[in-house]
Amino acid sequence: SVSNVVITPNNTDLVEFNSSVSLSCSSSGSSPFSYHWLNGSSEVTASDGVQLGDGNSTLTITNVTRYNQGLFMCVVSNPVSFDKETLILYISYGPENTRMKVTPPDVLYGSGSDLTLSCSSESSPPAQFQWALNGTLLSNKGPELRLDNIQASQSGSYSCWAHNTRTLRYQTPEPSDITVLEWMMVGQPLYSGDNIIFSENNRVLFINSANRTDSGEYLCGVSNPVSSKNASDTVNVICKYFPISLGINVPDKCINCTINRCTLKKCNNE
Repeated sequence: SVSNVVITPNNTDLVEFNSSVSLSCSSSGSSPFSYHWLNGSSEVTASDGVQLGDGNSTLTITNVTRYNQGLFMCVVSNPVSFDKETLILYISYGPENTRMKVTPPDVLYGSGSDLTLSCSSESSPPAQFQWALNGTLLSNKGPELRLDNIQASQSGSYSCWAHNTRTLRYQTPEPSDITVLEWMMVGQPLYSGDNIIFSENNRVLFINSANRTDSGEYLCGVSNPVSSKNASDTVNVICKYFPISLGINVPDKCINCTINRCTLKKCNNE
């Protein structure tokens, strides 16, 4: 009878397009033996890149691809019995089709926004990821990069690097430009407060119930991967006010001022 079927590979560190492998099947028992190979449930026959030798006891695959991986079975038989053995081939490949996504997607982001950059890739074993800003590697690793409370100084071109430690291959997708918009008054950054409200990702600044302390020069600043520029125009807000002792109340009036893509809405008592 047939017994002790063993499959012996000559190479277990297989890299797509770079490796070849030979599987040798041996057994104990009474000859003559017949050998048949299965890949999954399909019979393996000689074809391009696949050779059978030594009476079909040896299966050779040249320039393996990811589609060659999986369960291989050698079935050995003689006129009175049969036996079988299996072996799983693992093939390293990638990274390929590496993609980067920014959530939420937008052209401009307001100062203080929360962003998540995610990177994905087809790779076996799974790719390792590292992040870069303007071509300089960051300490951040992993498939996600969180940018919480982002500031204008963090504007730039973000990219991810996918690396496979087995194939030693790298891939990086097209970078994503993150542009942060910031409002300033008299050269100082403005933040949401009691009477300061931002909307449309900082594109619109509302000043509710303006008072004398809101008077001054307002400037919209935009940073991009190439340079940091302020809006070409500024808005000088002058708040007229009456002596408090008069106790005069009049309806709010609002003025819209547009600076490129930034809008300032001034609401004050005149």
